[in-house]
Amino acid sequence: MKINKNLIVTDTKPGDDWKFDAILSEMTGLRWTVLDGGLQYKLGNTREKLKRYINFLWFPFRLFLGRKKVKNLIAWQQYYGLMYAFYCLLFHAKKENYCMIMTFIYRQRKGFLGYLQKKMIAKIVNSKYVDRILVYSQSEKEYYQRILGATKFFSAKLGLEDLTIGIEKQNRGDYILSAGRSNRDYDFLIHALLGQEHQVRIVCDALPAGRNENIRIYDNVYYEKFFQMIADCYCVVIILKDSEISSGQLVILQAMQFAKPVIVTESKAVMDYISDGQEGFIIPKDEQSLREKIDLLYNDKELYNRMSARARESYEKNFSMRSLGKQVADCFERDMRENCGKEN
Repeated sequence: MKINKNLIVTDTKPGDDWKFDAILSEMTGLRWTVLDGGLQYKLGNTREKLKRYINFLWFPFRLFLGRKKVKNLIAWQQYYGLMYAFYCLLFHAKKENYCMIMTFIYRQRKGFLGYLQKKMIAKIVNSKYVDRILVYSQSEKEYYQRILGATKFFSAKLGLEDLTIGIEKQNRGDYILSAGRSNRDYDFLIHALLGQEHQVRIVCDALPAGRNENIRIYDNVYYEKFFQMIADCYCVVIILKDSEISSGQLVILQAMQFAKPVIVTESKAVMDYISDGQEGFIIPKDEQSLREKIDLLYNDKELYNRMSARARESYEKNFSMRSLGKQVADCFERDMRENCGKEN
């Protein structure tokens, strides 16, 4: 494992268009390098899941062993940052570096095991080994501060590299697309749209592949194949299970990149990414509202075209990788100034 002074750790190898390290280097004046954990995104079978869990334990431990070589650590994969801090706590290590954890998502579980998990997460995020934690909405920041008692959270708008490059463009396909794994309610979606006139395609590796009337489920579609499905769809629908949990932003932005209107159920977090009636619709979680908005998009071509154009425009203006890099760089430099002030 080659460890450098200013390190960004990811679970998978970033694509050529990612460039977050170059953006951060430009904006902070430091040379940032990327170290990936060697994982593949697909989680289609038990073996892949087991490899991922082992990696989440072993890779951060290797970081821990090389911690004296690192001055600044940004964990793009949250579990790398959390487990790194856990090992520092476990071995009562001297604090050697600045650590920022990105893309933090925590869903509180029920029962005694859920209680223990919450205690452990709270101990880690409140430890001296974690300096800053990034979340992707203001409501999410307030929620985690309340349940974990930590003041280290800061909110930023998620940013993505342009995934449309190299994907064959199709202005308007004929099917509805739903995708993602975290906090999705596919039972609701299937019940609402089964037997309806429009074709529906669901991409989720946590569901068994299959077909039932107008609904088809894919459990092994990733990267370019998935991006092509977004390019070929008519619109994107996201049904969230728990409105308190921040999720869905990634697929929302992917849809916006390809100029696809989005229909998403109400959540405080999604309001930072989509305006109702502009890039799509934010709806209450009821089947009639969902079917009405779908019919409206299919029947009102002027509205559809306006939302499509607005979606792409919003991505370019507010949610690029450069925009995310600037937010992270600004936070990092504020923390550096505060740390210098404390030392002086």
